[in-house]
Amino acid sequence: MTNTTPPPMETHEKNLPKSQLTALRTEDEPRGFPNTALPEHGDASPPPRELSGKHRFKFCEGRIILASQSPRRRQLLAEAGVAFDAIPPDKHIETPPQDDETPEMFVARLARLKAENVAEKVERGCIIGCDTVAVCRGEILGKPVDRADAEKMLQMLRGTEHRVVSGLCVLAKNGANRRCEVRCETTQLFMLPISNRQIEEYLDSGDWRGKAGAFGYQDGHAWITLVEGSESNVVGLPLELLEGMLSR
Repeated sequence: MTNTTPPPMETHEKNLPKSQLTALRTEDEPRGFPNTALPEHGDASPPPRELSGKHRFKFCEGRIILASQSPRRRQLLAEAGVAFDAIPPDKHIETPPQDDETPEMFVARLARLKAENVAEKVERGCIIGCDTVAVCRGEILGKPVDRADAEKMLQMLRGTEHRVVSGLCVLAKNGANRRCEVRCETTQLFMLPISNRQIEEYLDSGDWRGKAGAFGYQDGHAWITLVEGSESNVVGLPLELLEGMLSR
C-alpha cells in the first residue's frame, strides 16, 4: 500500500434490534472511555466531564478518529473527555435506503461505509462511524432536503410516538489488519400534537436544518419528550453503546 499524506483534520482534547456484529481479527489492543450522561431534558448542562488518570480502550489502540463532519457528534465526543481527530467521509457515501432495508440495516450499512471510507485515508487508528435517522409509521426520515420536506416530516411526527435509530461502527485498523464491529441503538420519543403555527415558527428558526426527522431534541423544545432510551443517541452519537464497544 502506498503511503499518502493524510487529509487535514481537527483535533479535540478535552436493537439490528439488539445488535449486529461483524468482526475481522486483529492484534490491536486498546484505550478507555468515560462514563458519560447527558443532562435530563430541560436541565442546565453541567460542565463537560473530563477523564482522570490513564484509560485504555480494549477494542483498539492508536488515535481515535471520528468519521463525521457533524458538529453535534464532535461536541458529544469532546464533552465526554475523549481526545480525537475528525475526518469527514466522502460525500458519495451518503446514499438513500435500499428497497429491502429496515431502518436498522440502513443505518448500520451507512455507519460501516463511513468508517471504511475514512479508514482508507489513514494507516492506523480506531475509526468511529455513525448514522442516525428518525422512524415514524415505518418510514425512514433522514435530513430534510428543504423547508417543505421538513414541514412534511414534522406534520407526520406530531402527536405520535416514534423512534430514533443510530448505526454505530467501530473499526480498528493497524496496517493491513482490521477489526470491525457494528451495532444499533434505538430511542423512543413522543412529539406533542403541535399546531401548524408552532411548526411554522420552528421552520422559521432554521433549527431543522441538517437534523434527522427535521428536529433537534437538544434544542430543548417542550413538545418533544424522551420515552425510553439514550439521549445522546437522539443527538447523534449513542455514547453508552460506544463506551461498551470500545471497552470490549
